[in-house]
Amino acid sequence: PGGSLGSEEPGCVHPGVARAARKVLAEGQAMEQKDNLLKQMRREGSHSTTRKVIAANIQSRLGSAADRENVKVAEVHQRCTRIRKNLEEMKFARNDLRSLKKNSQALLSEQPECIVGGLRDALNSRSPVAA
Repeated sequence: PGGSLGSEEPGCVHPGVARAARKVLAEGQAMEQKDNLLKQMRREGSHSTTRKVIAANIQSRLGSAADRENVKVAEVHQRCTRIRKNLEEMKFARNDLRSLKKNSQALLSEQPECIVGGLRDALNSRSPVAA
C-alpha cells in the first residue's frame, strides 16, 4: 500500500523497511560477488592473477589507512604539545601575578594610610591568586 520497494516516495508507508530491504539485497549481491571471486581464485590455482590483484588492493588500502593513522597521531601529539605550552604559560602568568601582588602589597604598606585609603583592603579581598 504506498510506493514500490525501491523508492523513497512520500506515499511509502514504511520507508525504513524499504531502506533495510535494499541494504539486505545489496549485502546478498556483495556476498555472491565474493563467492564468485573465491571460486575464480580456486580455479586459477596458487598463482592466481586475481588473487595477486586483490592482495595488492588490500595492501594498498592498509597502507593508506596506516598513513591516515600516522597523520592523526601527529595531530594529537601537536595538540598535546600546544596544551602543555599553554599550561606552562598559564603557570608563568600565575607566578608573575603572585609576584606583582606581593610587590604591590609591599608598596602599599609603605605608603601613609591617608594616601592609600582602601586600596590595600581591596587588593587583599579581591585577589584571585592565593599568596
